[in-house]
Amino acid sequence: ISTQVLIELHAVLTRKLGRSRAEARRVLDALELDVIPADELRAVSSNDTVDVLKTLVPSYNVTRQVNSMVYLRHDGEHPNVARRFDFLAQITAEVVAEIFEVRAKGDSALARFYDLAAFGDLVSLWMAVEAGVDPGPIPAIADLKAYLAN
Repeated sequence: ISTQVLIELHAVLTRKLGRSRAEARRVLDALELDVIPADELRAVSSNDTVDVLKTLVPSYNVTRQVNSMVYLRHDGEHPNVARRFDFLAQITAEVVAEIFEVRAKGDSALARFYDLAAFGDLVSLWMAVEAGVDPGPIPAIADLKAYLAN
């Protein structure tokens, strides 16, 4: 945290919250903040804040969320299902980069089902193309089919 931010925190604690200077100092000391001088920040060759912090504070640890979630939903879902989606969003907020919601289109439950199934298939194909992977052969599915045939 920069010196300017500390000064502003001190001002808020003393003026806006009515704390004495001594109380404000105790609060700031209790926060155990590391002040990184601006010249040290500028000396790091990266423009990425996380990389800069990892360079200057080796104990700094953060996990970048690179996975996203896609909710496949439809207007006929039970209210309990809607609550579960809301809860799932809350408990995964810190571990996923983004949550996308896809709503089914169609006049019947069967039409909405096929709409979401086709969407999932098309996304899988697109991801395979983007990754340069042949989406055709899937050994696990071939094994499952062989097992079910017996």
